[in-house]
Amino acid sequence: MNSRQTTAKTKQAPRRNSGSLLVWVSVALLLITILAGAVLSIAMAYAQRSTDNNADRQAYFTARSACNAIGGEICQGTAGGQGLLQKLPVGSKLQVENFDFPQKMGSCTALVERVDIDTIDIAATATVGRRRRTVHLKLNRTAGGRQDSAITGFFGLVGETIEFGSALKTGADTDVYVSGEDRSGWGVQVSGTALDLGGSLYSRPGVTVSGGTYGKHLHVAGSVVSNGPIQLSGYLDIAGSVYSTTSSQWAGGVTVGGTVTPAAGGAAQPSKLPELDTPTVPSCPPDANAVYDSTFFNKTLGVSGQNAHYQIQKDGLQVTINTAEDAGNCFYYIPAGTTFTVAGQECRATNSGTVAPAPNLYFILGENARLVVQGDEFYGYVYGPSSSRVDFTGSATAYGAVQAGTVSFDDLTFYYVPPTGGTSSGGSQGQGEAAGFTGFYAAAATAKKGGLFAGGEGTVQFGRADLNLHFSSTKPLQLEPHFINVGTVMLASDDSALGAVSGDMSIDGDLYLDKVVIGTPEKPVTVTCTGKLVLSGGSVVYGTVVADAVDMTMNGDIVGSVSTVQPLSQADAARVQGSIQAVAAVPFAHPAPARPQVLPIPDDSLVEKLTNKTTEIGHVGRDAYYYLPQGANLNLSSLTVAEDAQRIFIYLLDGAELKLDDLYGGDPEHPQVVFSLGEDAAFIYNNRSGPSEDAEPLCAYIAGGTGSSFTMKQGTDFYGGLYVDSLDIGDWVRLHFTGDITAGGQPVVPPDEDLPTTGDTWSFGMYSGKGVSQNG
Repeated sequence: MNSRQTTAKTKQAPRRNSGSLLVWVSVALLLITILAGAVLSIAMAYAQRSTDNNADRQAYFTARSACNAIGGEICQGTAGGQGLLQKLPVGSKLQVENFDFPQKMGSCTALVERVDIDTIDIAATATVGRRRRTVHLKLNRTAGGRQDSAITGFFGLVGETIEFGSALKTGADTDVYVSGEDRSGWGVQVSGTALDLGGSLYSRPGVTVSGGTYGKHLHVAGSVVSNGPIQLSGYLDIAGSVYSTTSSQWAGGVTVGGTVTPAAGGAAQPSKLPELDTPTVPSCPPDANAVYDSTFFNKTLGVSGQNAHYQIQKDGLQVTINTAEDAGNCFYYIPAGTTFTVAGQECRATNSGTVAPAPNLYFILGENARLVVQGDEFYGYVYGPSSSRVDFTGSATAYGAVQAGTVSFDDLTFYYVPPTGGTSSGGSQGQGEAAGFTGFYAAAATAKKGGLFAGGEGTVQFGRADLNLHFSSTKPLQLEPHFINVGTVMLASDDSALGAVSGDMSIDGDLYLDKVVIGTPEKPVTVTCTGKLVLSGGSVVYGTVVADAVDMTMNGDIVGSVSTVQPLSQADAARVQGSIQAVAAVPFAHPAPARPQVLPIPDDSLVEKLTNKTTEIGHVGRDAYYYLPQGANLNLSSLTVAEDAQRIFIYLLDGAELKLDDLYGGDPEHPQVVFSLGEDAAFIYNNRSGPSEDAEPLCAYIAGGTGSSFTMKQGTDFYGGLYVDSLDIGDWVRLHFTGDITAGGQPVVPPDEDLPTTGDTWSFGMYSGKGVSQNG
């Protein structure tokens, strides 16, 4: 019994062990499930991360594409870009959302901000999937003030036919030119027109001027010039001359301040009409704004800092033009056969009644096109072919220039303003054509004892100056340009040093030379002296001498021809190695050059006042303008031209005085600083008290008005050009004429391939924000 029970227990044990197998299987399955889930989760995480990374990169590229799209429109000057600029005054922001990107590039918006006049910030934010990126792009502006005008060659008020109305008044130096042929056979009839011309009257046909009554004279500040007969009658005052190619007649109360040519019974004369250039005008670009309705002008037009183009597409539009204050040039193209009426303007203001800043509106007429001006004031430049017509109705005042087929007016006041940076084909400017710097000129000059160096081309010309210059081996005399002086000149050495003159000399007076060599055998020159030429101390002239008398008894020689009014002595004749002949008189025809015309001071926020806290001048990317108020006095130890600065204009208003010891950072090859001196304004450089202290070289152009003066108290180098009424130079001054910076009277920048040639331009700056990323 006991053995059976034991056997039974032994057989039941395997049933208890078989249950553990199920447990192990369950555990294994659970572990596998957990492991698979973990692997799957990791794989899904990696996949999502890869998707987010791709979305992140795509969001960046989408945002950058948006920046490129907006920047490209602005920088390329497209109509869309101009539209954006028109809506972006300084300090404003504009939201852009309509990007036509493919769906896979996600969604994008951009915020465009005009940070300042020269900077635009574009912030584009793109969202792709769960990622969002923001990219910034800065655009930098190159100022249009640095550029030449898009239109050149304007003269004043020009018409092939001019229909004179009841009254015509023109500003100083504003000329009127009838340029067409005589179609009527009667010439130009100016009868009953109240003339008050600040410039000259030019006429290709003959001209008849009649009118004026006692006490109400007609006035012409310039001359009357014609290729036909000139007939004058009534009470007419002409300050200049009367010049006809055939005949000139007058009667009544006519007065002429200058000469009358030809004289009674005189022979026919050659034409002296100025040559007219055809203004160079841009053609209408393909993306110009098309204008079909006058409601287009209900908004402010123009693009900040850039040119804008508008093509009139409908005949008979009558509009008032409103132009943004910071707009670039605005061009209005009036097609053939179209009449366009300007009833009023709100644009870049001018100083009424004075020479004003150049307008920025241009009206370009096609064949048989007509521009009608109805407003009280008109600002702009108008050009049209022979068949075009410009009508000023009522009483109007105009600033700018006109050149068209027919010009008519009733009561017109006209001020010629040369286009900024452009060229002029005429305009009296008070002394003939507008001109730039010819070298160094002063109506009156004084010089202290010391040497003088003048290098470069051009002229050194002084009027009403008696110069007594002594020089030595340490402070020699060297004159390279043409030297012109009205008054006696004495050039003498204190030791054995010989002064050198390699340019022509024209002296209206006596010329005394002691130890001076003029010209070389390889490069002979011409010396003209209306008085006596005295050579001593071994002085030699190589070239041609024309003088009233010559004295070489104190050791002088002439290698070349000699022409004198007074016969040479036998001893003097023996010292001439060339021909000798007699002349009746010594000609001296060196009138004062025309006064250079500098850009008028702008009437805007870009002008800065010059104070005793001013240390650095100039800006990168645009011209800089500074002024010293009328009658103010300022004493500065130094000014520094900023690195990479563009042109710098410093205006000393009437009666102002600036004393400056040093100007640092100037460019001696292309001086970019221009000093414009008003009436009776004074500029004193190197205002030191110690003896013979050299300052930094003065690299500048100085143009002064009536009564202006420039003083260089101590010797130093002067690179540039000068035109003032009074000059006082100290001991050992070195003048270097670096060439004229003007074209048609307007300063232009020196050649630079990195600069655009017309208009303001925008360029790409730096991208930023590449690392900015957020979950959507």
